[in-house]
Amino acid sequence: PSLAGRLLFRVENEDGELELYLLDDDGSLLVASSLYLYGSITTDGRYIIYLTGDEDGENVVYSYEVSTGESTEIVTADGLTYTLLRDDSRVLISQQDGDDLTIYSASIDGSDLITLYEENDSYLGNILYAADSSELFLVIESDNNSSIFFTPIDSNTGFFILEEYYGFDVLDLSSDGSKLLVAGREDSGDDPELFV
Repeated sequence: PSLAGRLLFRVENEDGELELYLLDDDGSLLVASSLYLYGSITTDGRYIIYLTGDEDGENVVYSYEVSTGESTEIVTADGLTYTLLRDDSRVLISQQDGDDLTIYSASIDGSDLITLYEENDSYLGNILYAADSSELFLVIESDNNSSIFFTPIDSNTGFFILEEYYGFDVLDLSSDGSKLLVAGREDSGDDPELFV
């Protein structure tokens, strides 16, 4: 659902494909159809981000501009998922290809695709917003350890603030989003420590 009086819904047609529709005061409009399909609409109702997939596992993430009815392909790859960022300015796309993880960011209109993170033997665990939503803390899992990667949402200048710990729990995020409180153990035999 959208705060702009528009609703996004998905149905299955008689051929077994999924269809994504936009419903507003003017009726319903078919946005896309595919064997695998899901979508999200921005809170202002101006854009729809949707993901299609086929039986071979290839996915495509699109941005659909409601006012023009045009779709823009953002990225094509196997193992894609996405999430709209909190302020609807960008979309975060993750690609999990086996144990290789790539995290992209793109403008909500489908332009300005940036690789934020790319590493072998990694899995995306969690996403936490920092400060004014222009930065993220990404919890990255790999084999028997975890890391926290800090990155702006629109620049590939991220870095690890905690790397290859045996385990940790994010306990709290400060109200201004600038600090994390983390309890963690660097190695399996260590006592837990608190980090800010």
